[in-house]
Amino acid sequence: MFRDTEMIQFYYRGMSALSLCENSPILDPDRNFFGENHNLFTQYLVQLQQSGINQVIRDTYDNPLENILRWSLRDLHSPSIDFTPNYDDAVSYAQNFCGSQLLHNLKLITEQVNGFSDMKNEVVRVLNKEYLRPHRPIVLKVNANCGKFIFTEFDNIVKLIAPLSLSEIKEIIV
Repeated sequence: MFRDTEMIQFYYRGMSALSLCENSPILDPDRNFFGENHNLFTQYLVQLQQSGINQVIRDTYDNPLENILRWSLRDLHSPSIDFTPNYDDAVSYAQNFCGSQLLHNLKLITEQVNGFSDMKNEVVRVLNKEYLRPHRPIVLKVNANCGKFIFTEFDNIVKLIAPLSLSEIKEIIV
């Protein structure tokens, strides 16, 4: 459990370099990372959630679909950005589909859950388009004491709640 912030020196975020803004702030929790696809993703996930389907989704770890749907919807609507005090976890997130846990979850769902053909086909089209973008995995390393983070109910995740500038990033690890 990492609740003792005195012991944590850095937080890390694994992602795609393409997700960084080219201006200041470089990472802003108010930014809509999914643009016009935000509503499509939300509708698809809510439709699946309301269907009552609850199969196991196979990945590195197997999880019930209902958990993945809940996590994905939370991330879509959260005015914050996930970081972790664990560098290895951040590397793992950077290696997800297009450097995004949400896109990775959507990819797993569309591959493993049947039904909802029209909406599913549209989500798959968006995912295929994202896949064509060059993905360069990176890990951001940020001082934990910058005052822009809060803990979550999950011990290995903290949330960035204020914009982060390039000068506040200690290192970008490729």
